[in-house]
Amino acid sequence: EPRVVIRMQERWRRNARLFPSNIALSIVLVVFLCCAGGVNCWTGRIEVGGLSLFPLPRTTLNKLRESPRTKHATAFLSVCPSSLFNRQRQLAVAVKPKGVWSRSKSALHHISMGQQEPEKQPTLIWDVMSTLVYDPFFVEVPEFFGMPLKQLYKEKDPDAWTDFEKGLCSEEDLFKRFFRDGREFDGEGLLQKVNDRYEWLPGMEELMTELCAEGRNMHILSNYPVWWNNIEGKLQLSRFAKWSFVSCDMGLRKPDPAIFKSVQASLALDSAQCLLVDDSAANVDGARAQGWDAILFTDAQDCREQLRQRGFLCGPIQTA
Repeated sequence: EPRVVIRMQERWRRNARLFPSNIALSIVLVVFLCCAGGVNCWTGRIEVGGLSLFPLPRTTLNKLRESPRTKHATAFLSVCPSSLFNRQRQLAVAVKPKGVWSRSKSALHHISMGQQEPEKQPTLIWDVMSTLVYDPFFVEVPEFFGMPLKQLYKEKDPDAWTDFEKGLCSEEDLFKRFFRDGREFDGEGLLQKVNDRYEWLPGMEELMTELCAEGRNMHILSNYPVWWNNIEGKLQLSRFAKWSFVSCDMGLRKPDPAIFKSVQASLALDSAQCLLVDDSAANVDGARAQGWDAILFTDAQDCREQLRQRGFLCGPIQTA
């Protein structure tokens, strides 16, 4: 992390004549600043006890604001012990992620850039199928039935799968209701074919690993039936994100507005603190209608870039 050393103005030395010695002045200033001092990176001034004192040099302020982590940058005020007896007293300002901090008598108070109240870390909320994991429905399922996808859509029951996703019917009921005409088929064989094809989409496991290394808070919001357990058993998505919100447990599917409100309430977040990543334009639009930010997923590279633009990734840019 970069460190910026700010030299205090010579007036401190002149004011020291009011005290028995420069050492006495140094001790008083150290105690006062440590108890009530802080750096306002927005105005660029050192603030003590609510009073705005000395402005930071413009170059220092620009470095704070232009840092790759500026959006959640912090400046923590401390006094260099080695500078106590230095003629030109020094203050050390360490730039760290996630906000601006100042020391008070009781605790460290978090001050966001240009704001006076704490800001929670934005939360990443992931769709699963065709976003993190390959969805076998569009290729392998039609192959299993020996028909093209268009024909499968015509012959299958329009509500059976959505009811299964919402937990309104069992796996056995799904197999009975799958086709409009009620024809029988090898349900266990279908399930096996689907399970065999669950795999990470290219680049997504690596991206999730990076996000975890950045300490990002992540949850899953998926339209999927109880088969999500099979995905977890094979790919272990919970290493990176919690299976917090699955349609079969909630009785709701995206893009129902109620599901987004339920997620917000469960996580105690404002809408502006939620970012959905989903391959469905309807789901993305539904999230945005509730005030969420949302990324329409196309591939790992585009997703990575969009997350970087929003400040979720701070490491070096990776090229394909």
